Amino acid sequence: MGNGLAVGTISQVVQTRRSELITLKKRVSRTKCKTMDRETWESAQEAIAIDDSDREIFERLFTLYDKRGGDEVIIREFLVGLATITNNTIEERIQLAMELYDDCSSTSTAFLSKTETKAVLNSMNKTCNFFGDTQ
Repeated sequence: MGNGLAVGTISQVVQTRRSELITLKKRVSRTKCKTMDRETWESAQEAIAIDDSDREIFERLFTLYDKRGGDEVIIREFLVGLATITNNTIEERIQLAMELYDDCSSTSTAFLSKTETKAVLNSMNKTCNFFGDTQ
């Protein structure tokens, strides 16, 4: 088991807040597509003035979530990964992740199924593993 400090440390450095992630989600979800390319992501970050150091971290996470190497990610999985490193309590991060995941769904219900909850936790775990926190 990892020491649990990597994500905790990164979350103290990341300046992007909950409200900015919600705004980013709205910008990238306008097309009703399930995926987003790197150019769209970079444009959205620029539009709301995401800090350069955060952009560097987000760039690495974009590559992590780019499963096929085609500069494209599944929006809700990626945003959940970003929620994992926001400067919030763990409870607030989980709540934000679930909110982002549900809001990106075409059938948003304010409730997540067992399968959706598992997908949220898997995406959060993927980000934790990337920063060295292991199961």
